[in-house]
Amino acid sequence: MMRRDAIRIMGFLSLGLAAILLILCLLNLRSWLLYGQHRWWPPLLLGSAYWGVLGVGMVYFRKWAAAVFAISMTSFGLYLSVMSVMSFMKSRFPGVLVNVPLGLLLCVSLVPVVRFWRELK
Repeated sequence: MMRRDAIRIMGFLSLGLAAILLILCLLNLRSWLLYGQHRWWPPLLLGSAYWGVLGVGMVYFRKWAAAVFAISMTSFGLYLSVMSVMSFMKSRFPGVLVNVPLGLLLCVSLVPVVRFWRELK
């Protein structure tokens, strides 16, 4: 049971992100209703539901949740790394290369999912 704790920790992190997105959604909904500001609450609510469902699935060691989580994080990490390098080639500003290690770090979430795939339900 101790070996799969990385999956459960990623699930709790997903639930934390869902809670933060839900709070931002509620604050933006209030701002939209009271002050007529920008309407960003629908995508925030959708993101909150997405990460919440993935988080609950990963806490209970579901294969579908771990697979979707790994695909989401790896694809975003690769996108961030490639676009940072392309932006550097276009602008020659070395500050954009800071995002490359972050993108590669997001790809690391694939390792525990592949390693413990047979132990998931």
